[in-house]
Amino acid sequence: IIRNAESAPLQEFTSPDFAKLFRRGLGEITNASCNYDGLIRAAQLGTAFRNHYMELDLFGGSNIDNEVIFRSNRKSLKQSFLFVRSAPIRRILMSATAFSAAFTSSLIPRIRTTKNVDDEKVLIIRESIQHSCEVLARYNISDKPLCRSAAISEMENPSERLDDELEKCAGNDGRKLQFRSLSMEAGLGSAFDGQRVRAVIGPLMSIVSKNVDDAIARDVVVGTKLEPAARIYFTDDYILLSAAQALGVISEYDGRSPEFSSAIAIETWSSSEGFEIKIIMKDGLHKPFKCVASDKFLDFRKQIHSYMAMNATSVQWDEKAAKVYTLKQFLTDVGRETASSIHDEMMSKEEEKWIFEVLLIFVLVLAVARFLLCKKNKHSRITVQP
Repeated sequence: IIRNAESAPLQEFTSPDFAKLFRRGLGEITNASCNYDGLIRAAQLGTAFRNHYMELDLFGGSNIDNEVIFRSNRKSLKQSFLFVRSAPIRRILMSATAFSAAFTSSLIPRIRTTKNVDDEKVLIIRESIQHSCEVLARYNISDKPLCRSAAISEMENPSERLDDELEKCAGNDGRKLQFRSLSMEAGLGSAFDGQRVRAVIGPLMSIVSKNVDDAIARDVVVGTKLEPAARIYFTDDYILLSAAQALGVISEYDGRSPEFSSAIAIETWSSSEGFEIKIIMKDGLHKPFKCVASDKFLDFRKQIHSYMAMNATSVQWDEKAAKVYTLKQFLTDVGRETASSIHDEMMSKEEEKWIFEVLLIFVLVLAVARFLLCKKNKHSRITVQP
């Protein structure tokens, strides 16, 4: 379960100078004119995950037919057994595509999604006006959207300086404020509301539970239909934080909002003593992988049971995410976002050159990463342990 990569503020910029740096516009993936290109960082996260599972000897690559091999107890599963689902929001879809390209280092898997935001029932939080009003009234809390959203998104850019008050807010208390705001909306923390949390994260926890059941069945039942060995879900900070609550690991965020590209992995391991479920966290690109929980299968089910959807028939299961976000659409979105940043003016030759260079660098980074990883692992797929 992964949060999208770095993006611009959703509602407003703190100044016109900062606005110029985010060429793709409000709410979109950051670009090379910022100090941190969101697409590059999403790809770097994909490489980090790939390396992590290669070190565990669970993941291997091949130069033959663009295959990607997953290893799972006496089985080698090809790339078709990777499933990627994303919320139907452009910054999240683009993050999923860049991540997947680096993670597989070959053909990009189909990115599954839904028709639009209104159609998505799993990876987007549904606003509850009643819940928000009740919480604000109960705790007498006023949100600070300018500081919480804009200032935090702009903090890493060294070419411009924030207003002193905003810099102090974003630097010292910004992520705490953001955590508080996310918690209020999702019914977490001091504003805990079991019914609200279940409405937010219930569908995804039901899907997670099914995925774990499928993994166990694939391991022990002969002739079981082969389900994807890895399922990846790209979403926003609301859903990620709510998932941490359901999995019992929200304290790992230490009262601060998840970083961009933060991830939580639910791994199913088998041994002679039965099945063990490990929760792995990576809070942003620069933090290490950390095992934060490890439970027996039944204990894991007990932990998430109260957060699962009460009515399984109402869950938008993965099969219902039928729309495919293609590489062609990804490239179209990159061009459209860049073009929109110059409003209605004609694009100059220098701007065209800049766009071309950014895309070229992005493609070259992925190509080099693929070459190095394939070279490192060219013998790995013929040494699979029985």
